[in-house]
Amino acid sequence: MRSIRIPASKTISIAELDEDVALILAAGVALTLPRPSGDRRLYVRAEGAGASVICPAGIDTGSGSTSTAAIGLATGEVVHLLGRYDAAAGTHSAWFALGAVAGHLAAQGYHAPVRLMSAAALAAYTASAAGVLTANANGALTVDGVAVAQNDRLGLKDAAGGANNGIFIVTATGDGSSRFILTPAEDFDSSADIVLGCQIHVLAGSANAKKRFLVTAFAGTYLTSTVTIEAGA
Repeated sequence: MRSIRIPASKTISIAELDEDVALILAAGVALTLPRPSGDRRLYVRAEGAGASVICPAGIDTGSGSTSTAAIGLATGEVVHLLGRYDAAAGTHSAWFALGAVAGHLAAQGYHAPVRLMSAAALAAYTASAAGVLTANANGALTVDGVAVAQNDRLGLKDAAGGANNGIFIVTATGDGSSRFILTPAEDFDSSADIVLGCQIHVLAGSANAKKRFLVTAFAGTYLTSTVTIEAGA
């Protein structure tokens, strides 16, 4: 399966899809799909905010109708689209959305890797009711010896009290005149996403690169119960 990245703020219309493909949409990309000309699988991942998938013929999201013409994707969200073609009748069907893959896998204990995992508590921050972490003071955020970049996936295991441990997306990196902001990742922003034993793999960092971490304790209430994340064997 080919993987294609579409740059930011583009409106793209695909005339024909003759193969299965994975598309990565940068911020603001609006992707318009044709009716499928055969049985096709399409994986779409939103790399930035404001991305969407549009099909004028309709997208069936599970209600049995094709009245939904567009699906908006949050940063980091993945959607799996299945296109079906009735060869006998010579007709094209609309695309069928098979759900947000990230959320579905999370509920089974699977998560995409994080770039970095904390090795110590972050600088003081305030958590919103939705779990967004905003630094209390200006300054660039560094995690495990590495300066973060916008849209990085981060793992936090050292939060005071543990309720804010989890997986986050870097919304703002912070600098000398602004504060860092971390938003809960789509696959770790509800109680259903946090499964005992679920694994979090780390790509980089001074201490935690290429290590595997597991959720070893969680009492069941998102943003209230402690989430314990420990290194695996």
